[in-house]
Amino acid sequence: MFKKIILLGRSNCKSTLRIYKFLKKNSKKLLFFESSFDHKKKKFTKKELQNCDYIISFRGLFILSNKIIQTPKYGSINFHAGPPEYRGGGAVNFSILNNEKSFGCTAHLMTEKIDFGPIINVKRFPILKSDKVENILIKLYLKMEKQAIIIFKKLLKDPKNLNMMIKSNQKIKWSKKINTTKDLEALKKLDLKMNNSTFLRRILATDYKKYKPYIFVKKKKFILAE
Repeated sequence: MFKKIILLGRSNCKSTLRIYKFLKKNSKKLLFFESSFDHKKKKFTKKELQNCDYIISFRGLFILSNKIIQTPKYGSINFHAGPPEYRGGGAVNFSILNNEKSFGCTAHLMTEKIDFGPIINVKRFPILKSDKVENILIKLYLKMEKQAIIIFKKLLKDPKNLNMMIKSNQKIKWSKKINTTKDLEALKKLDLKMNNSTFLRRILATDYKKYKPYIFVKKKKFILAE
């Protein structure tokens, strides 16, 4: 069993809950912290960090200092909701915009740089022409969950498997570009001067629940309706 795990997860996420249950069953001690859609610096007490094997971030939105990242005995692992070519936020949106044929998730060691640490594992799945943002996200979270469980089982067998996985994936490199919230907001902004193909693909790439593309006409903002 793991001696002690710190899990950083997402509120109201079924995959996070199942990850929690797996780690709870296989850890002597598990500390669980939930985050919502706000990036906050996460602080821990010395007691919370003491004797910690791993810090696991699964859809977590907390920002960790390098000092905290380096605290666990074996490492701090993040499960990034996107493949290595899409760092930062909006990975699904930009993959649809670029008409990618596949998407995926990346497990990696954390560093202070966003989505930049040594890659542990990458899992991919095809994107269908009919797929919208919501469809891809459903597939993504299930893929991330399976990816995480497989990695945890390997680490339970032997912590040295972490370095073995990193070594086997060392040829996979992160993209130099990091997509930001500003980039995603710019993607949502439509323009009547766009050709039909670009206009429609931007709508497909950004239409998700309450998050909608929009357009300005004579300085008035019009948001895409349901």
